[in-house]
Amino acid sequence: MNKKKFCCEYCYQPIGYVDMDKISTPMTPDMFSSIMPDRGVPDPFHISLEWKDFKCPYCHLRPFLEETSLMLIDDRGNRERIEINKPGFVCERCGKEYAHQSSLIRHRKTCNV
Repeated sequence: MNKKKFCCEYCYQPIGYVDMDKISTPMTPDMFSSIMPDRGVPDPFHISLEWKDFKCPYCHLRPFLEETSLMLIDDRGNRERIEINKPGFVCERCGKEYAHQSSLIRHRKTCNV
C-alpha cells in the first residue's frame, strides 16, 4: 500500500492517511485511514458518509476545497495540493489535452492531423 499523510485545507492539521492506490473521485471513507491506529484513534471519516459530509475533526469544516483535490503533508510540515482524476478533454486526432470542452472544440476546427 502506498499511504501518504493528508491534512485539512483550512486548518492544516494532519487528519489521517490516504491510500494513493485507491484514491479517486468520488472520494469514499474507505480510502482514508487513522493517523494513529496503534493508539486507538479512529478513521477520520465514518463509513456511512459521502464526500460532501466529511468534516475535519479539528476545525469542523470540510477538509477538501474541491472534490478533485486534497492536501498532502509530510513529517516536516511541507504541504502539497494534488489533483485527483483531473478532468480533461482530449483531441482524438492528435492527443492534445484541454481543461475546457470549448477549447477542445476550437482546437478541432484547426487540427489537421
